[in-house]
Amino acid sequence: MKFLGFLGMVRVKICGITSIEDALLSVRCGAVALGFNFFSGSPRYIEPEHAAHIIKMMPPFIHMVGVFVNENPDVVKAVVSQCRLDCIQLHGDESIEYCEQMRWKKLIKAIRVKTEEDIGKLPSFPVDYFLLDTYHVCSYGGTGKQFNWKFLNKIDTSMKTKIIIAGGITPKNVSDLLKTYTPEVIDVCSGVESAHGKKDCNLMNSLFKIVSSYNVRNTV
Repeated sequence: MKFLGFLGMVRVKICGITSIEDALLSVRCGAVALGFNFFSGSPRYIEPEHAAHIIKMMPPFIHMVGVFVNENPDVVKAVVSQCRLDCIQLHGDESIEYCEQMRWKKLIKAIRVKTEEDIGKLPSFPVDYFLLDTYHVCSYGGTGKQFNWKFLNKIDTSMKTKIIIAGGITPKNVSDLLKTYTPEVIDVCSGVESAHGKKDCNLMNSLFKIVSSYNVRNTV
């Protein structure tokens, strides 16, 4: 699985999918990946059976990502098989050793960013993608808050692992992000919602229009 398109092109992953309607809306707008949250503590939690039904209805070129938080590896494996997921997103406190156990599938490891020193953790995990999200003492993600994007200049540009940026991205601030740093993928959830787990058509269209305009200007 690779999200990468042309050099300089930013792709969009829409996370927190809970309905077939929102999945289809995301695909129509141009999402390359859909995220399904299997953490029961999330307001966007989805039962594996429901996620599997939605995924069966999606075109084959969309990447399906399962979000897990400190989950038993056997449970992860069962859900991946049931839903036919392309990628595992680890959004908790998973260790390097835990990530090693999951190398049978493409891996995204979320890093909750509080200070610029947190960016220094990136080289130590054996994963395919790092997802940089906002630190919150009581939440593993989905807070709708952004971290200080100026910290992104601390990323080692020689690092082979690709970067996904999350945390409070909306149609109003996505241009500011892209002026600061060009990730391979942006991960958007609450920033395009009218309520937890319900995507807003107007917000979705606005965000994708901005990203598309950026790609047209910067693709080489």
